[in-house]
Amino acid sequence: MKDYRISRREALLLGGSALIQSLLPLPVIDEIKENHVPRMRLAAGPGESLQRVLLLYDSADPLSQMLYPQISMALDYAKIAHDDADIGPDARVADPSSYSAVAVAAESIWRLSDEEALKIKEYVAGGGNLAVLVRAWNPVLREVFGIQDRQEPEGILIESGLRFVADFFPGLQGLALEKQYVGMFSAMAATTVDGVQVLATSGDGQYPLLWRHKFGRGRVLYWNMDLLADREFRGFAVQSVLDVHTSAVMAIANVGLFHVDDFPAPASTRKLEPVAGEYDMSVVDFYYKVWFPDMMRLARKYGLHYLWIIPFNYNGLVEPPWDFDQWVHAKIELNGQEVPFCVYMSHQVAQGEHELALHGYDHQSLRLDWWMRDGIGEEEA
Repeated sequence: MKDYRISRREALLLGGSALIQSLLPLPVIDEIKENHVPRMRLAAGPGESLQRVLLLYDSADPLSQMLYPQISMALDYAKIAHDDADIGPDARVADPSSYSAVAVAAESIWRLSDEEALKIKEYVAGGGNLAVLVRAWNPVLREVFGIQDRQEPEGILIESGLRFVADFFPGLQGLALEKQYVGMFSAMAATTVDGVQVLATSGDGQYPLLWRHKFGRGRVLYWNMDLLADREFRGFAVQSVLDVHTSAVMAIANVGLFHVDDFPAPASTRKLEPVAGEYDMSVVDFYYKVWFPDMMRLARKYGLHYLWIIPFNYNGLVEPPWDFDQWVHAKIELNGQEVPFCVYMSHQVAQGEHELALHGYDHQSLRLDWWMRDGIGEEEA
């Protein structure tokens, strides 16, 4: 059996150069169908319902149009069964009693009549679970949401980021997502009722942005923001649906990915800190003589397979004409001859069981119509 313990140096090297996802397997999934992500099928005991979520969205609401596809895709990837109901046309809610949870992906839930909103209120009071995935308001549901305000709270823009003050899931407490990562986003200046467990606040601590709440015999999770409309937050959407269940199951792929972003890539031929002080060599020589050999040594030692992703240039161009000046600028000495660093390393990283991927041109999509405009590919077309 291989010994997978690694040194601190190795951990720092891998942690600084690769995105590592170590995921565990989960059995019992539907048969995989063409062009369809399989969903989980759970066995129900006497008196129990299947794990199935009622996902409410509004096809006429601009925010829901962005939010709903992200939530739906996230649940599909996690193989969490869900039925999707569009409340846009007639502002009606399907009977939620047969579902293990209701997830709200529409701020326009305010359009529901008292009668329709009461379906959700009675469902939660009777022991149903509710995940509100966007800042939403309805006067009948304010107590269910855990909001004290009798009138709709004022809409605000959050510019101080997001800080988790408790474990929404293990290890999250203390995580701060600053403005440079999440930008500005909208929320409500809401006051929560007593007994609410606040899980996240604005970066300055002024506004509650995520909380848990008990209403009757039901469990509620409320996101007072619109960030889940971004695909980067899909994982939080899945965790939200799982969180409101007393017990729940999701599928996780049994894979590990070592993704080396932006390498090979243009590198400086100058001696720059911190490389210069420690190694007395240029940045490009450090990559060629120190960093890359270390990475390959780790791959051999632990049987790792890398995915190297090349960006070609960093010149900021977003439309033709293209050039590859940066790609071929840096040279290294090989057997007494100078060769382009990026070209040579691209051949090296693709050897063996490693893979080479394209990161666009300076992160811009390699669209055929763009390249045709630059006179490239005309003969092939």
